Amino acid sequence: LNGYYRLARNSRPTLKELVRKWWDIENDLASWQERYRKKIIFTEVGYPSIDGACRDPWDYTRNSPVDLDEQALCYEAFFLSWGGSERLGGVYFWNWFGEGGGEDRSYTPRGKPAANVLGKWFRKHDSHPLDHYSSPSPAFGYPPAGDHRTGDGSRITPTQGQPPS
Repeated sequence: LNGYYRLARNSRPTLKELVRKWWDIENDLASWQERYRKKIIFTEVGYPSIDGACRDPWDYTRNSPVDLDEQALCYEAFFLSWGGSERLGGVYFWNWFGEGGGEDRSYTPRGKPAANVLGKWFRKHDSHPLDHYSSPSPAFGYPPAGDHRTGDGSRITPTQGQPPS
């Protein structure tokens, strides 16, 4: 499936907010995944390097200013939330081609902070790339209260815990 989900409504989300939104998305996908017993493969996940990329990652046509940090933050949130998930079978990032650089508004992470985020995830090749990144700290509320996976693959439902503060 494509992963161009709205991760935030405001223009300056925190990493914590973006990670929690990806957790919500994973929970929404969990019933499909459990029904069909298939791993989830994202055939496209990507963020243009413009202000608002976390709100509308599919809309590269907006005349918004360049925002390299928001693009990197979106990638970081993806890895923090899906890293180690047994539901994930793979991910393809859109896209690498293009010149990139500090003034480039396109999806490519080339020459941008997002390339460093991707690099730290894919440095080791002997196992799943997402296994090499640490889980979010307890400050992220990991694992979050609410309907979410646990280490043994079971799910926590909203009635089993209080919502994170």
